[in-house]
Amino acid sequence: STKPIITGVQANPAGGTFNLAVNVQDQSPIVRVMALVTPTPAPNVLTTWQLLELTDAGGGAWQGDISLPGDNIQWLIMAVDTHGNTAWSMSKQLAFDGEGGGDYPPILTDPIAPASPTLAGDAVSLSADLWDFDGSDDAVSVTWDFGDGASCSPGSGGTCELDAPTDADPFGATTATHVYAEPGAYTVTVTATDASGLSDTITLGPVVVTSESTQGSVTANGQVRVTEREGDILPDGVLGDRWKVNVAAGYSAAVIEDFNIRFTVEEVFDFRADSFDYVDVIGDTALVVGSGEIMLPEIQAVEYTILVDDATNLVTLTLWQAGSDPDTTTPLYRITVRLGKRNAIKVEG
Repeated sequence: STKPIITGVQANPAGGTFNLAVNVQDQSPIVRVMALVTPTPAPNVLTTWQLLELTDAGGGAWQGDISLPGDNIQWLIMAVDTHGNTAWSMSKQLAFDGEGGGDYPPILTDPIAPASPTLAGDAVSLSADLWDFDGSDDAVSVTWDFGDGASCSPGSGGTCELDAPTDADPFGATTATHVYAEPGAYTVTVTATDASGLSDTITLGPVVVTSESTQGSVTANGQVRVTEREGDILPDGVLGDRWKVNVAAGYSAAVIEDFNIRFTVEEVFDFRADSFDYVDVIGDTALVVGSGEIMLPEIQAVEYTILVDDATNLVTLTLWQAGSDPDTTTPLYRITVRLGKRNAIKVEG
């Protein structure tokens, strides 16, 4: 297969908006055309690039616009076809090694992480594209942070690699594999740093890791009178009143299903989940983890875990102040209820 050919570029700054039109020819379908654009800086002055996604206008023509100050705009365009062949074109003002534009930072784009949950103990594959316009005189290093305390840099003996940009081709990539030992929702970051200390960081994920099944769901609904069980930390004034419990959350492959999570005691206590990070189903139990808000007795952002046991009908809600470490911080509340036979509990992996 052949590489794409960028046959024409029209750049038109007008009224503070920079319009860019690109014509591309290729024997294979083009899957993506991107442009980096920036105001022209003074020599040796760091500039900030903006990534412009050019949209297909039909007939091999792409166009897009972006608001930028000034009329003298630098641009760099990349076209990629279905075989991964790449072509690029740049404006005359832009040059490698800082000629005509200063020292350029590396740029990370297109982060890729698994869209569906991964089982603990299985390898997770991660990647990101890397652009650098300063050539081999400004070598780039990369560091991966996997969000579980582990990290990796290419060349250090770990499980990550770097296809470094060169003088001839400013487009590179970095890849990594990692095995998570525990279930969770992990945020991954990758940082590229050049010899001048300029850097770029992007985030991947969350990478969702589960124990036994890559899909699962849980429902637990009902009303039950408040009693205090060992280990509970209850809100004031709820004993003897009725809890209204609603828990519904789950994964179907990579899709987060509609969820509804709320614990209330009328006019006394009200907790509502804003999101859930993951559901981990192990046998008859399900663990739901996420964040939300306490609306009563006072508004407060919190993080939560809900443990639902289908065998015992026990549902335990634990709430921590948002941003705290559950492993080292005493929770704000821990609420345990036993739903009766008339109430609905269902755990599926």
